[in-house]
Amino acid sequence: MGQLAEARGDLDGARTLFLAADRALARLPGRPTAGDYVAIGTAYRHLGRENSGYFRQALEAYDRALALDNGHHEARVLVGELFLEKYNGPDAAASFREVLAVEPAHARANLGMARHAVFDGTADPSPFLTKALETNPRLVPAIVLRARLLLDREDTEAAEREARKALEVNPTDSGALAVLAASQWLRGDAAFDRTRAMV
Repeated sequence: MGQLAEARGDLDGARTLFLAADRALARLPGRPTAGDYVAIGTAYRHLGRENSGYFRQALEAYDRALALDNGHHEARVLVGELFLEKYNGPDAAASFREVLAVEPAHARANLGMARHAVFDGTADPSPFLTKALETNPRLVPAIVLRARLLLDREDTEAAEREARKALEVNPTDSGALAVLAASQWLRGDAAFDRTRAMV
């Protein structure tokens, strides 16, 4: 619920919900599961955007999830994403590789490796993006990353096509709308003003 509130721009409501998740952990009727720790880690990760101390708590929660279930791919992918957010490329890549060693087609782990390749600048992200989208053709962040890479190469028409694919899945995705607006602006397309207004 906190993530949905944040996606709608209700940052105060999202913060209230993330803090409620923090308090809920102590009130669970039984011992927390790996899934419980993943949920609370995600709440901490979002709270960390305004208070960096929460990032350490997020990592600790994900580590607890993995201590309970070492094969919890979601927790390991989230650890990798958290490391990327904190500009720690080597540890991010190690987390994604651990998932891919067990499940080579894991969509979000492949997306994580593609993001790492862009961050690191030493590898081609395309093979990882291709694998991610073969597994899940509707994975919006992967489609948006492909669109951004096309935009970087100044292939504005292809970038716009990819952005529109992402918007077919999620019409309000801010990353896809940003790529669409940028490609329209670069081509002098009058539709830019309408897209900017949507954003």
